[in-house]
Amino acid sequence: MLPGTDDIELRQLLRLALRATSQTAALDGDLHTNEESERRSPLTALVLFSRRFIIWYNVVLVFALALFTASHLLVHVRRLPRHQQPAIQATITTESSSVGDNTPSNTPSSTSSSSSSTLSAVSQPVNLPKDESTPLLPAKASGNALHHRNTLSKVKALLMHQPAAIPFVNKTLPSNLTTVGIILLLALNLFFLFYRDIPTVSTAFVFADRAGLLFVANLPLLYVLSAKNSPLRSLTGFSYENVNIVHRRLGEMLCMLAVLHTAGMLVVWYTILRPVGIDFLRLLSMKLIWLGVVTFFCYETLYFTSLSSFRQAFYEIFLASHVLLQLGALIFLWLHHHGSRPYVGIATGIFLLDRLLFRLFAKRRTVNADLTILEDGQTIMLSANWAVSSHKPAWRRLIKHDILYGWRPTEHVFLSIPSLAAQHLVQTHPFTIASAAPSTTLSIDTSSGTSEHAWFNLLIRARTGFSADLLRYAQSHSNVPIQIDGPYGSLHALEMMHSSDTCIIVAGGSGIAVAIPLIWSLLDDKPPRQELQREITLIWVVHDSSHIDWIGHERLDELRQKGLKIVIPAPTNKAGRPDIGTLVRNAIENSTECTTQRRRIGAVVSGPDGMNRTVRNTCAEMLARGMDVRVSVEKFGW
Repeated sequence: MLPGTDDIELRQLLRLALRATSQTAALDGDLHTNEESERRSPLTALVLFSRRFIIWYNVVLVFALALFTASHLLVHVRRLPRHQQPAIQATITTESSSVGDNTPSNTPSSTSSSSSSTLSAVSQPVNLPKDESTPLLPAKASGNALHHRNTLSKVKALLMHQPAAIPFVNKTLPSNLTTVGIILLLALNLFFLFYRDIPTVSTAFVFADRAGLLFVANLPLLYVLSAKNSPLRSLTGFSYENVNIVHRRLGEMLCMLAVLHTAGMLVVWYTILRPVGIDFLRLLSMKLIWLGVVTFFCYETLYFTSLSSFRQAFYEIFLASHVLLQLGALIFLWLHHHGSRPYVGIATGIFLLDRLLFRLFAKRRTVNADLTILEDGQTIMLSANWAVSSHKPAWRRLIKHDILYGWRPTEHVFLSIPSLAAQHLVQTHPFTIASAAPSTTLSIDTSSGTSEHAWFNLLIRARTGFSADLLRYAQSHSNVPIQIDGPYGSLHALEMMHSSDTCIIVAGGSGIAVAIPLIWSLLDDKPPRQELQREITLIWVVHDSSHIDWIGHERLDELRQKGLKIVIPAPTNKAGRPDIGTLVRNAIENSTECTTQRRRIGAVVSGPDGMNRTVRNTCAEMLARGMDVRVSVEKFGW
């Protein structure tokens, strides 16, 4: 026990500290100044310090958000089209490969291998200087500048790299950059948890109190990261994948803080309250304690039902429990201790604003949709169409548009079909929009009132639960009224690809739903630099040849005629998994062989974890070699 404290004062501290809030500087009504509080025991001073110190945690978070926002705006400005920027020579070392199409990019390809087959390719002319005043070879960069650029490229490549999954448990790891961000967030929490508060038996209450304060201080951030209508992705440019990973890791940190808070209070009971006659059952009967126990149970159950294994096996239960447990946890935490109420109030406001105002009212629309079972017998094409107006009411310009005003490539919606069964009345399921976005959604000017027709398609693979019920319904019905909540999604991939000279889209199976809208947007868009012709390559890996009918040979031919290079390896059920790394590497190298200028290369991949990791690491390899390569992963799973 710390000097200057005894059992009586410790029990008094326990009673009074539980009445203190994060806004007060005193533990009791007769304590008004810091000087007076410091004359109390060291434990009292530590509790008071925690109340003041924890406020700085959110200040640090706001400061970090400001830095990320400024960085995103700076990168965005630098990526704007610059038609008159000087050409920069890039030293690129190309390697020969025995897999895939190795023909020059200005020659249509007709070769194929056992692992891949190229459907089509378009010619790519060599870019020549526009006039005689332009030198044939750009001036070489200085040695220091070249060394600096190479070093920076290697650092970026290291951060882009994604390690292999953890053995035995097969836990997928994110990119090194995301891992660094999570480690920094963890380090920040550990600093605020242990600063001037190294836990001992005598300081167990102070430590438990600090852990509880840090738990509630993290709640607003947790709910901002989970909100579909959060401005966080727009401000920072973070992709959905990165935000979702940070949300899950932060949730795990909060569960650990809850465990530490509970363990600390058990130590307090065992060392202080039990000797004076308060047994464990009497402890649980106290209002403050049982409210805390229920809150603890809600959040810990929320974590276990959010695990990927549980979501995949019991997705409908996950959806219902995720909403109910969050509401229960917030209510009981509010009642548990009034010091948590400012943070709980903010978190509740974010949750209700996102779930009720936006998702249930402002962004939910009902339309009639046609149902078509595709050739494989396990995939449903859900289609709808309507007229889109670019003119919005003034109040709608304050919030993001709903689906009737269109969508952007790579965005997704949440689908509800109450007529399937009673349980589907309150269920929503995420699907990426698999059709081209109406052109009015890409226009900055929304005052003209021009109209565009929206053709809305979803590809739904029948598995279990909702999708299996929909397949059975489609076997006897050709149309159904649907409720659409959305659109949602980050513009990170779209903006990156629109600022790229070479665009590579890799899709695995139903990941083509992400690829097709993005491809249409790129084909209709002007290249970022007029002196370079944009190259767009689609690499689509299918399990069965019948899956090509999800898009159709006619539509693929139309895209090819517009300039898209299409590579579809042999179906995996016959030839096994193709060498995706080599296919991506060839696409990048072929695009850089025909120009002396440094090309901006963007890659988007949407597929299973193994494919995503291969594409990401191939791009990291090319980045380390000095190429200007960026990658975005549109990950499966929600």
